[in-house]
Amino acid sequence: QGFVSQGSQQRTLGTSMDMSVGRSWVPWAGDDECPAGGAVELAYKWIAGNPEEADCGILVALHGSLCSKEIFDPLRGALPYRILAIDLPGHGASTKAPAAPTDLRRMATAVAALLEALGVFAEGYGIMGHSLGGAVSLLVARVAAVKPAFLVSLEGNAQAADCAASGLARAVAARGVPSMAETLSAVRHHDSPAGTWTAAAARIGDSLGHLAHGIFSSLVRWCDSGELLDPFFACPVIYVYGTASGKFSALTQQLLGRHPAAVSGGVR
Repeated sequence: QGFVSQGSQQRTLGTSMDMSVGRSWVPWAGDDECPAGGAVELAYKWIAGNPEEADCGILVALHGSLCSKEIFDPLRGALPYRILAIDLPGHGASTKAPAAPTDLRRMATAVAALLEALGVFAEGYGIMGHSLGGAVSLLVARVAAVKPAFLVSLEGNAQAADCAASGLARAVAARGVPSMAETLSAVRHHDSPAGTWTAAAARIGDSLGHLAHGIFSSLVRWCDSGELLDPFFACPVIYVYGTASGKFSALTQQLLGRHPAAVSGGVR
């Protein structure tokens, strides 16, 4: 599904920049805990779309916790979109913890600032997020000056049930900031890919516990608040993937009941 560009700018962003990377310092907006706000350097990559299909515009892609923009590399040439994959704060080549913000809203305001700086708002865009990136995508849709034309949630997080009572996110959020060893120990006791965490520990080092605690604490707060559902229902078109696991059945029913344009389980 394409969308109409906003303004007169032609669809040229990322067209001849396949697999090119960049970094940009952008502000993140303040909140009650930190009214002054701050700045963070975000790394990003342009990934080319399918050259045999008509260009449908820009698709912003946000990864899950402890991953990076490179998880979207396999999509090169697979979709009719120019993909703008972004390393969230604390991840990949972006500013590392503890200097990076771990609150989801602060992350979202930084992503929105990057989209504005790159000229994405002038052209229009859709947004896709996996897991943590799904929740951040919803907040981007909430805070951005120009709203996305559509949203794709790949096992995203939006409500309390997504952060299961026995899950890793609540276990880490319920305690103080763990050491790297304590974080990896918690992973082994929960249904989470240990290999991903071990690789993240090698990249991030002793800041892993700070990053995981900050992100998971914010994720639990936002999911429990119910506020993430507002941008979900307000987005013009929604695609939800991952419902086959049963984790998102309640959300899917809400979407199908309240949002006729919703698509669940990857089936149109």
